[in-house]
Amino acid sequence: MRKLEPIKDDALTFISNVIASSNKKGINNEESRRKTKEFRDSCSTIVSENEQTIKQYDKDFDANTLEDLENKGQLNNDEKDVFLSLYSFQKKAISQLRETVLTERGYRNDICPLCECDSVTTMDHYLPKEKYALFVIHPRNLIPCCNSCNQHKSENVYKDGKRALWNCYLDNPIDSRFLYCTITTKEGLLTGEFSIDTKGLSEHEAFVIENTMSKKGQKVLTQYNKMVGNEINEIVKRISDLMIKGDNFDDCIQKIKQMVLPCRILNNWKEVLDDALLNSDDFVKYAKEETYKIINKRQMASD
Repeated sequence: MRKLEPIKDDALTFISNVIASSNKKGINNEESRRKTKEFRDSCSTIVSENEQTIKQYDKDFDANTLEDLENKGQLNNDEKDVFLSLYSFQKKAISQLRETVLTERGYRNDICPLCECDSVTTMDHYLPKEKYALFVIHPRNLIPCCNSCNQHKSENVYKDGKRALWNCYLDNPIDSRFLYCTITTKEGLLTGEFSIDTKGLSEHEAFVIENTMSKKGQKVLTQYNKMVGNEINEIVKRISDLMIKGDNFDDCIQKIKQMVLPCRILNNWKEVLDDALLNSDDFVKYAKEETYKIINKRQMASD
């Protein structure tokens, strides 16, 4: 999990700019202008009436006490429909926000900061927009992520009065290992199963990790399990490429171990998986069989 630096823009100014750039269509220019003005006025009224709650988000964000916002930021049905229509993944202000928070040291990293498996294709409303519509375009409530992480995120961000899910703006990478992977063979098929062990974590860290990772939570472990087959095939391909150049199988395993081990980024799914695979007798046996199959196919094709 990767921490992102949130934008520092004043929330009220950011929201006002989004409102000012929003337009409504009509059957002619005059009607479009009228509808746009009515829409913008409605949104501005909502902001004015809820200014203190919007400011409260940032106070609780800065203090890392978002649990204090539980059941705040809600609108009536008419206001909700109006305000929700302000959000669009493609809207210029949202795109600029996404560009800024995904750029580090001048380079853009489009990999989902939560699972680090898939590309960013959506924005997560950390406080869900259906329940907390007032924060639908609050810049600190919009976190870039992949579709799977967004889809599996529960509407219940709070549990037992506490913030239950990982926040890529607020939570720092954990400096104790909690992510593990076990390699086994089931019915002749090599597979890996990710798990967590939170014994060495603080109470807050354990609570958030368990709710974010587990199948009952945001299902990030399920995301990792889906990546096992691809990584197995990738390592087998690397071994076969080295053997074709003249290395023997055992030397190839050692070379790849030297390249990818030990883990450099703690709790990174790929490095945890690579470590588990390269130290698994089941994987070494499988890789040897598959590698020779690949080499034989290439030799037959070249004859």
